[in-house]
Amino acid sequence: MNKKHKGSQLLLFIATIPIAIGIIAVIWTAFPVTFGKLNSEEIYRKYFMTMIKDGYLTSSNKIKLTNELKEKGFKNINIKATDKKVRWGEDINLVIEYDMLVSTQQEHNGYKRVKMDKESIALS
Repeated sequence: MNKKHKGSQLLLFIATIPIAIGIIAVIWTAFPVTFGKLNSEEIYRKYFMTMIKDGYLTSSNKIKLTNELKEKGFKNINIKATDKKVRWGEDINLVIEYDMLVSTQQEHNGYKRVKMDKESIALS
């Protein structure tokens, strides 16, 4: 009876390997998307707080924001923001649209296929 019990444990272990590989694959593909989104939201909050303090998005801060997003790997960045100083308590707007890398696959002929998703974050 002991040998039969060991055999069933081994069979169960072997059966769980494909399940574990599947779970790891899902996590691996979701990893860049999740952390890319977290990076963009962190950068967004930083510049929105600066806008609250300054009353608008200065041209130098817009350049810094664009460069910071590019350094994180975002492409096709489009920023729409309050660009004239407003008084304290008045509305300010910041909308950032960008393409974010979702996945990269190596093709058989040496080329990479890249999938980008359009994302945007906005607050006013």
